[in-house]
Amino acid sequence: DGCVRVITDLVHQAKEKAGLDPSLPLEALGMSLSGGEQPEGQERIKAGLLSIKPSISNSYHVCTDTFGPIAAAFPSGGMVLISGTGSNCELVNPDGTTHRCGGWGHMLGDEGSAYWISHCAIKLVYDIGDGFRTSPHDISVMKNTVYSFFNLKEKFDILDYLYEKFSKDEIAKLCERLAAVA
Repeated sequence: DGCVRVITDLVHQAKEKAGLDPSLPLEALGMSLSGGEQPEGQERIKAGLLSIKPSISNSYHVCTDTFGPIAAAFPSGGMVLISGTGSNCELVNPDGTTHRCGGWGHMLGDEGSAYWISHCAIKLVYDIGDGFRTSPHDISVMKNTVYSFFNLKEKFDILDYLYEKFSKDEIAKLCERLAAVA
């Protein structure tokens, strides 16, 4: 529902900026969205748009977030690597066949994403602190960055952020701080 509201707001703003009458429907609305490869999700987005703002467009197309950048930059196929909060990689060949890796979310992977990098840093700090691993390098800057970012007074304070107050987006923001001290 939140996603649908953001889409309707963005379409309305785009129409206004383009000098178009916001009450007139678009001929077509294409949306390249994270999770857009799932038919059930595509239908939920379309149904949500029709229920909130039926006159937003005459037709809709929803696809995965990787197809939009490829279609915009490469008319006969191409490759995109997305590395944001999550990660994904997709190859579209000139004949239309595709190969994909990643994009499975933080529970199964998202290697290279901001969340994954942040999670690895937190895990390393705690694994070294618990004696499960050793490091040939001093990790005090990384540990201080993790503690500072989450405002931890002691090591157990991290548990609130990983469970009760869990937010993938918030944990992913740690990556920016880690990059700054790298």
